[in-house]
Amino acid sequence: MKAPSVAIVIVTYNRRAMLQNTLHACLAQGVEAHIYVVNNASTDGTREYLDDFAQEHPQVTVTHMPTNTGGAGGFAQGMAQAFEAGHEWLWLMDDDVMPTPDGLTTLLQHAKSIGRPCCLYPAKRCADGRLFDFEYKISRKTLRRWRVSSLPALGADALVPSNSGNFEGALVHHAVIEKIGLPDSRFFICWDDAFWGLKAAEHFDCYYLNHVCMVKQLDKERLHLGKRALLSSSLFSRFHFLRNYWEVMRYLRDGKSLSVLAYGRYAWEFLRAAALTALLERNPRGTCKLWCALQQGMTRRFQPWEAA
Repeated sequence: MKAPSVAIVIVTYNRRAMLQNTLHACLAQGVEAHIYVVNNASTDGTREYLDDFAQEHPQVTVTHMPTNTGGAGGFAQGMAQAFEAGHEWLWLMDDDVMPTPDGLTTLLQHAKSIGRPCCLYPAKRCADGRLFDFEYKISRKTLRRWRVSSLPALGADALVPSNSGNFEGALVHHAVIEKIGLPDSRFFICWDDAFWGLKAAEHFDCYYLNHVCMVKQLDKERLHLGKRALLSSSLFSRFHFLRNYWEVMRYLRDGKSLSVLAYGRYAWEFLRAAALTALLERNPRGTCKLWCALQQGMTRRFQPWEAA
């Protein structure tokens, strides 16, 4: 039996209630698709729920990972399965986003209009209606990031050339995986999707689509400092961001596109993370974790958070 042309890849970890919403929204797309769910060793009843769900829905394949491999490992697993099954298009998401009713149809229509293998990164909104402004163009020289969705005069359904993106709603052609491979599972979280997108853009057209195809089920908290608002992040995320940053710089340096200014930007990112950890959170042990992230990144010794 020939596999459907579209695969939906979902990575989940301990968010059973939200996963249920995501799955039902995927089943309601009106487009034939096979759904691959990668369960990252959840402990909240997700395993039992998925086993029952897959029995009721033959178009769903579930993989239970023996340990939590993070978003990077989960997407590497799910994308490998979908690729090996021969699907033409892969629609990627994790468990805290829900597709809009026209999400997949809209993405496939734009992919058809492009007429060649590509990556599409759709707009997303939060549950309260705000745009989830988290799609960037990234300088290959300095790793400076610009929000694509904040560009002026961005019309509805506009396709804006980009060179990166995240896996919350990305539609990618199987030819991209064939060319550049899977996400780097060593990353665990942070930079895995943006780094993969940077490599994809070297060979294929990549676009931000100014059409909301995904809705976030979680809102990002914000730390308010006077008149400034900083996007909050956990120490766990800062650790992986700073560690994996080095691998991205190393790749671009080997490709002779990286400027020395990128190291200055990294220093700024590190000092900002350290200040947030030490001064605002008053967590000196957390600052030691950030130094471990720096050391792991420089030496390419990818170790789990617990070992740092």
